[in-house]
This record gives sequence, C-alpha cells and structure tokens, in this order.
Amino acid sequence: ATSRRWTAASQRWAAASRWWAATSRWWAMKNLNYQKILGKMLRQMQGIGLAQMDTIQLLNRHDIKFVFEQGKLLPLLICLSRHYRILEVEGQRSFKYNTLYFDTPDFFLYRQHHNGKKNRYKVRVRRYLDSGEIFLEVKFKSNKGKTQKTRKLIAEVPYVLDAPAYQEVLKPMGRDLEIGVRNFIPTLWTNFRRITLANPEDGERVTIDLDLCFKSEITGGKVEKKCGLVIAELKREKAAQPSEFQVVAKKLGILPSGMSKYCLAVGLLNPDIKSNEFKTRIRSYLNSDVEKVS
Repeated sequence: ATSRRWTAASQRWAAASRWWAATSRWWAMKNLNYQKILGKMLRQMQGIGLAQMDTIQLLNRHDIKFVFEQGKLLPLLICLSRHYRILEVEGQRSFKYNTLYFDTPDFFLYRQHHNGKKNRYKVRVRRYLDSGEIFLEVKFKSNKGKTQKTRKLIAEVPYVLDAPAYQEVLKPMGRDLEIGVRNFIPTLWTNFRRITLANPEDGERVTIDLDLCFKSEITGGKVEKKCGLVIAELKREKAAQPSEFQVVAKKLGILPSGMSKYCLAVGLLNPDIKSNEFKTRIRSYLNSDVEKVS
C-alpha cells in the first residue's frame, strides 16, 4: 500500500511538472505577461542580502551546469522557494551582466573544453551593469573537477591583456599553457540576466542565467544570436551528496550538462568550428526551446 501511495504521488508530481512546463512554455511563446509572472514569483521568495551571501563566495568549488528550456523555469523556482533564498540588492532580485571572453584566434581554450581536457582555463571580463563594476576573471577547472576563480576589479573593459596590472590574475595560466597570454584576443560577448539563489545552511549557491544574447567580437558584432534557453549552475564546496536543487531539477527533467555559456555561444556563432561533442546537445536544447535562436 505504501509503495502504491508513493507511485501515485510520483505520478501526480510528474503530471504537475508537465502541466507547469507546458503552461509556462505557452506563456513565453505568446508573450502573455511571462516577465510579469516571473517577477511576481521572484518577489515572493525569501530574500538574502549581499553581506550574508558573501559568507558563501565559493571561489574554490565544485560546480554543475544545467541547460533547459525557459518553460521549466517557473516550476523550478516554485519548487526551490522552500529551500533557497534569493539575492536582493536595493530592491532588485535579478541583475544584468555582460561578459567579454578571450581566446586565441583558433579557439584554443574552447577546444580544450570540447575535447574534454582537464586543467583547463577560461578568461573573461565581466561587467555588472547594475553596479557598474568590472572584473577581470580567470576560471581554472582542475583534473579533480573543482573550479577555482581568480578575479581583479578593474577600471574599464580591456581589449588587450598585456597590462602589468593584469598579470597577477593571468600569471598562473601563463605558466600552465603552452601559449602566451599575449596571443589572446576578444572573441565574443554574452549578455544575460541573472537570478542568484543561496542555501546558507548547506553552503550552496545557484545562479540562473536567462535572456541570453551572444555577439561575435571577431566580426565586429555583425553576428548575433538571441537564445531563449536558461543556464543554471549549482556551486558548492563539496559534492558528496545530491543537493535539493539536483533533486528538484531531476524531477522536472532538468539534467546536468557540461555546456557553458561560452561553449554554447561559440557553437552558435561559429558554425564551421569543431563542435561534434556539443552539436547533439545544442540541437536537442533548441528543438525543445520556445524561442529557439534568432
């Protein structure tokens, strides 16, 4: 009897999840106040300030990415609202970012990720549009699966990385790679809106990026792609047990993915570049997405 009750409950959960996903997809497709509904949902969640959020910075962490269609965002947030708090700064609960990525002309850093190399790097300049702050950031993914992020507050967006002030951030990467930092050029911009959730008790952060737009810097901005997909990232110090986010995401059919915003953008903006590892995933995401790519 207990087993039957659990089965029935699971079936009800699955049916509700499908209904929410279909309804949310319909709202997004018809543009019937989707942003208004999302904003209301965010305002109903319990907030957390920057001071408490800074206690779980997680610059050295395990992270897992999830890519999913926008229609699943509302049911995901509803299910997470009991366990996670949302970052609020001066009354705002979602924030605009744009990021300039650097790579070699032949996309050396991208190819390392595509080919599954460990001990790989990502170089970017991130601009927080709401506060005006700009950071030069280097992310290092170790062969143990941990991500370490080093960042430096800078005055303006650079297009060349040879300034002495940047070397404290870039020096470790220059030692490890067979290419020099001077070979890096700006390759593309990503623009997006971010929602940040936190579970202080478990020492977790979840970032949810939506309203994605990618623009090629190599073509002078002439190639641009807008994408209705959502990219979430679970960040925590230890990865021993599944988090509440993983449990909820799995029930909604949101599964882990190695696809980052940079890799997705490179694949969409550069159709001739090698992307066999990502093509199937990109195609499956876009086939189920309401807005697809324009």
